[in-house]
Amino acid sequence: MNCDDITRLVHDYGTGRLPDPERRSYGDHLHSCSACQGFLRRCSELDCKDFIAFLDDYVDGVLSPERREVFEFHLGICPDCTLYLAQYQKTMRLAAETREAEQQLDAAPPELLHAVLAALKTDRATDS
Repeated sequence: MNCDDITRLVHDYGTGRLPDPERRSYGDHLHSCSACQGFLRRCSELDCKDFIAFLDDYVDGVLSPERREVFEFHLGICPDCTLYLAQYQKTMRLAAETREAEQQLDAAPPELLHAVLAALKTDRATDS
């Protein structure tokens, strides 16, 4: 096990997904390598639960520069949180699009809405 392996396997190590023989080797390397010990300390500055707690502030751009750096470091080592962030951003985008569509619908003339609803009702009646 070397320093590159430590970096590559940190997520599996931290989540307990690393098989026992590799886990022992990982621990042996950590015990003897101060650079990797520092890396692991850096990894422990923010866990996945903290990531969720800071997510809104990150997306809104209101995290302090120091906290943002720690947050983005976590993103770099945690594929689960990277996926969670992407899904969160997609959900927020879809919610905004829905609100926009509802506002446009509210602004439509009542005659247009009645005509569309009547057409849908007629269309459903012919499908039955």
